[in-house]
Amino acid sequence: MRFPFDHGAVRLTSPYGKRELPGTSGVHGGVDLVGLESSTVVSVVGGIVAASDFITDRSNANWMWGQHVIIAGDDGRVYFYFHLAARHVSRYDRVVAGQPIGVMGNTGFSFGAHLHFEVRMSDAATTINAAELLGIPNAEGVYQPTEKEETEESMTDAEFEKLFERLRTAPTGEFCSPWAEEAAAWARRTDLFRSDGDGNYRWTAPITREELAVVLFRFSQMNKNE
Repeated sequence: MRFPFDHGAVRLTSPYGKRELPGTSGVHGGVDLVGLESSTVVSVVGGIVAASDFITDRSNANWMWGQHVIIAGDDGRVYFYFHLAARHVSRYDRVVAGQPIGVMGNTGFSFGAHLHFEVRMSDAATTINAAELLGIPNAEGVYQPTEKEETEESMTDAEFEKLFERLRTAPTGEFCSPWAEEAAAWARRTDLFRSDGDGNYRWTAPITREELAVVLFRFSQMNKNE
């Protein structure tokens, strides 16, 4: 999992677990992170924005979150980003890993600009040690992203060819998520998928890398428009 900042090192100022603050004590459900080289907060996974809000009414227990974004991850977990200075996404937006979603700030119950990053199970109630998921110690300190997190992920030629061959020869149902059903139907109508006579559909051969890129882009646009 990548760091929740678009690049650079972070300082962990408050770990996950029990802690005490002025006027309150209990379990800190996330980790507090300060972006040392960037204040741009990004989504750590792909998913759907479940909430993008700024609660100022102190009768609402969630006012302490300040400006916040909550993302229902494609992996089934729920990701919380609190105390933002600004938000760049709206509810129901689809985001991808690494996409900017806001700016680190000091809103809500906060004592200095930072990001409270929290991860919960699908029930949105059970917290997970976010430091462990990020691959860093659950302790105060400065941590650098790995090379994979620092740069955009890219496939090697061998990895691409392996995926290409798998896509070319596999039945469409193996890869077709519910959101892609319409796109898969379109691919069949345009003869990009062809029946093998047994109810399975396979890529029409030959197909070039550029053609595959066009198809995947078309699928992504159809998903975005939903």
